[in-house]
Amino acid sequence: MIGAGLAMLTLAPSGSSYVLYVLPAVVVFGLGLAITVAPLTATAMSSAPSDHAGVASAVNNSTDNYHRPDSRYRVARLYQGSSR
Repeated sequence: MIGAGLAMLTLAPSGSSYVLYVLPAVVVFGLGLAITVAPLTATAMSSAPSDHAGVASAVNNSTDNYHRPDSRYRVARLYQGSSR
């Protein structure tokens, strides 16, 4: 679903209506994130022993923070390419 949302964004023509093109793509993208990220976090946290819960949380947050700028860059480049 995440990929479908991004694909929908690439199909939006330049100067297109937010409600008709951008909003549906963002909703699909957000739903994809919701069904992916929450279960991954729950699995990572539940697989660690309770005495290592703090370390598991730190690793999960650090991994997220490490990859976030790169993914923002890719989404920005994808959007920039679709608006030309």
